[in-house]
Amino acid sequence: MPQGTQGTARPKPQTGTARKASKAQMVERTRMIVDNRPLMTIEQVARYLGVSRWTVGRMLDDETLRGVTVNGRRKIRPADVDAMLDTP
Repeated sequence: MPQGTQGTARPKPQTGTARKASKAQMVERTRMIVDNRPLMTIEQVARYLGVSRWTVGRMLDDETLRGVTVNGRRKIRPADVDAMLDTP
């Protein structure tokens, strides 16, 4: 037996659910990349939803609505607002 081949394991090919999971992750990443709308402020989201900015702040705090922090300010991706509205 040639030296160095003993004990080396080949990576297993992805099958079944592992392949499906990676496709689902790719779709989610693509959805995030394609959405190039600008981030929304809390005030813009409040106007869009017809609620107060305090309500939007509570939604961010209890994670009903996802947000990101940019330069110390909380911003919301429009796709996250859409996702929250689509959730039953």
